[in-house]
Amino acid sequence: MTETQPDAASGPTALDPDLVALAGVARGWLARRSSTEIVRERLEAPVDDTSLPPFWDELVDMGWLALAVPESAGGQGAGVVGLATVMEEWGRAVAPGPFASTVAVATILGRCAPDLAGPVLAGEPAALIVPGVGSEGTMPGVAAVDGPISDSPDLDGLVVDGAGEAAWLLVPVGAADAASGGDTTFALLDSGGFRAEPVPGADPTRRSARVMLESTTVAGAPRVEVPSGLALGLPTLLGAAEAVGVASWCVGTAAEWARTREQFDRPIGQFQAVKHRCADALCRLEMARAALFDAAGLEPEDPQFPLAVSAAGALAPAAAFECAKDAIQVLGGIGYTWEHDAHLY
Repeated sequence: MTETQPDAASGPTALDPDLVALAGVARGWLARRSSTEIVRERLEAPVDDTSLPPFWDELVDMGWLALAVPESAGGQGAGVVGLATVMEEWGRAVAPGPFASTVAVATILGRCAPDLAGPVLAGEPAALIVPGVGSEGTMPGVAAVDGPISDSPDLDGLVVDGAGEAAWLLVPVGAADAASGGDTTFALLDSGGFRAEPVPGADPTRRSARVMLESTTVAGAPRVEVPSGLALGLPTLLGAAEAVGVASWCVGTAAEWARTREQFDRPIGQFQAVKHRCADALCRLEMARAALFDAAGLEPEDPQFPLAVSAAGALAPAAAFECAKDAIQVLGGIGYTWEHDAHLY
């Protein structure tokens, strides 16, 4: 079933014609390469199927993994705002695969350790474990960890969303040092340095896995000093961007249904209860989108970045949840069916 969506980008991205063009390219490519049929196939695949989506190689060739990586490190130099623009479209398409975690690791390495970024930028997917992210805020590629792990970590039982597909794992091994400007030390492990046991997850399009590390491999892994704002803020920002994309699809789908679905010989959008529900959903979406791009427009070193990211990280998931719930209410009976795409969101 195909839903009709708004054609033009809206919100803060509309202020920049380059971002509007980037959003349009991303939306068109995802519509062609990541149809809902591919998403449904992923939902029904066995838990231990950790193969990458069929479009992954083409995605890598387009350079999307390096969108926020500086040009001096072989990236596109589009900044975090460009990455957030594509991530919003990724959420709108509910595309499967470890894109969020891979671009997070690629961006961190591209900015902080360009000599280590090559394999990730070449398309080998990665997972990221970030300290200080609570379980309520867990998102693709990010696991809840109370603080930095030691060089002899005990991660048995820790489930990382996206680790089932990962060839690389970036984990914290040292606390932020005030003398170094608040940097956190991370270890970069290849697939030989950790073991990932696939487990069922809430979102089968992202392969969760129970991660187990060997203290000897962690001790000998390359170290990367990462500003804490970047390590904590970037995954939160990517999750917020994806949530805005989810909310955007839901608002557009509900509004289109309200315009075309008739009851008592008139479109249901003319009924006050439906009209108000759609209007409230649009307000939540645009508030979350504004917070997202306010944060994305800042550099991680900016003192306002943590607060801006926190606002986006709080508003966007709530908007996605409420807008999805409202869309199902507006859709009525068809919104509860397996054949409709609403349940994917």
